[in-house]
Amino acid sequence: MNNRYVVPQKRLGVQELEVKPLLTTTNGKKLKVSAMIDSGCTHTCIDEGLVKKKKIPTKKLERPITCRNSDGTIAGKKDITKFVKMDLNINGHNEQLDAVVTPLQSSDLFLGHDWLMNHNPEINWKQGIIKFNRCPTSCSFPHTDVSFEPRIRRLQSNEDTEEKEPDPTNPEDLPTYMKPFAHLFNKKNFDKLPEWTERDHEINFTENAPTEISSKVYSMTPLEREELDKFLDENLATNRIRPSKSPYAAPCFFVPKKDGSLRLCQDYRKLNEITVKDKTPLPLISEVLDQLKDAKVFNKLDIIWGYTVAQKTVPVFRGFALFVS
Repeated sequence: MNNRYVVPQKRLGVQELEVKPLLTTTNGKKLKVSAMIDSGCTHTCIDEGLVKKKKIPTKKLERPITCRNSDGTIAGKKDITKFVKMDLNINGHNEQLDAVVTPLQSSDLFLGHDWLMNHNPEINWKQGIIKFNRCPTSCSFPHTDVSFEPRIRRLQSNEDTEEKEPDPTNPEDLPTYMKPFAHLFNKKNFDKLPEWTERDHEINFTENAPTEISSKVYSMTPLEREELDKFLDENLATNRIRPSKSPYAAPCFFVPKKDGSLRLCQDYRKLNEITVKDKTPLPLISEVLDQLKDAKVFNKLDIIWGYTVAQKTVPVFRGFALFVS
């Protein structure tokens, strides 16, 4: 297989040919798919979403392929690493072909320039007919005429061809079953502290605990100091933190996240030493996994500043959680 493929860049007023072939996978699964014949695509492609949804068997390419637009810019966020072997039936015209696996936006299958070069079909744009009258001998029924539906592609920028991550703050990007809870994903609602409940966190001290905890200030880089100022300004404005003269204090510092940003942490180790421990046992991981063994849907929740979405302490204990900067 050729080692350079280009996912077509969409251009204004480009007419395409759309057909509805029958695809047969190597494990015998038959699928009716939508296919676009596109000379701007250097190699035949199949949609990654369709491959995953229908569990179509794939093979690994010898080398990953960088996917590029027609202007040479990189399309998408990842290389092409797999391809699919299939039988394709277009109105009785049978053939075997390979298709690389990549995200497609408008069709299940792109029959690219390699496919057109192989079959060299005669296309009648006025009548909407493709004639397979110059096919190689490997094709069955090479003289089949196929009707197609012309389509016009709109102008689309390079940014639009990239695979985009869903925006959890946009209600339109939420799964249907989550849309009734769209308000919970709104950043504005995060700026309001929740009401007090019986589950709010309490800090209870052990007997003979000291009446104060002193703390030094950790050294910070200019970037960390800038991030700290942003944190203080934002959280003071929303009343999630407030000035205090409590005798209990803890230093704060930053740790880097995987994405390169910084996470603010409070060093409450001294406070933990004099706090009554919660003896409630954690669940056994083995039992949790046993309960999940037949599950088919899993959710991963990333809470905005998870430590601050609940009231830290009831008012009488609030001063114990003070930190200095």
